[in-house]
Amino acid sequence: MELAERALRAVFIDLDGTVLHTIPTLYDCYLKFLQGYGEIGSPEEFDRLNGPTLPEVILYLKERYGIRENSESLLALYQENVLDKINEFSVLPGCEECLWHLREQGVNLFIVTSSPKNFAQKALEAHGLYALFTSVICGDEIEKGKPDPMIYQEALYRAQVAPQQALAIEDSFRGVQSARAAGVPTLFLSSENQNLGLDPVLNVKSWKEVQLFLFGS
Repeated sequence: MELAERALRAVFIDLDGTVLHTIPTLYDCYLKFLQGYGEIGSPEEFDRLNGPTLPEVILYLKERYGIRENSESLLALYQENVLDKINEFSVLPGCEECLWHLREQGVNLFIVTSSPKNFAQKALEAHGLYALFTSVICGDEIEKGKPDPMIYQEALYRAQVAPQQALAIEDSFRGVQSARAAGVPTLFLSSENQNLGLDPVLNVKSWKEVQLFLFGS
């Protein structure tokens, strides 16, 4: 089905691991944060924290490891560690080309991320992508992070479209859950063959496959 036949008016796109290759660097930031309090993180725990907002992540870590500092100080420290690493990120292959193609077709693009606003904006600006997006919707603008549908409900409101007029592109289980709970058709972007058990969700391995899905070429 060609793009025109889909009546697609808006595409909602996660940031970390979907537009920008950030996950390994963010994992290092998570480990460094815990090491500062004599604790050791794990890939499994980090994966569970991929989706909630940063304040939710900080609250979890504070309670899980008995960290006594107040949440505001911990949040500022964590954000400082992450912001220092922005130039280490890279754009996923094929992403920018596909985004420009969508814009040329009159489709509005929205970042829908659990990351804080200052991080998302600076990361996109650092890689020349910020101007592509109609709006950037972030975790510090909502009360509940992914997998709650709240952030996608906000995206639908800003885009002024019905769920079936939109498409979400996500790289995490919680992100897919969030989009589907809001009724938005979803592409799961993962280089691995993963069956999320959520229907209907199409697994695509690269932005090249996203391009093929949307435009047929």
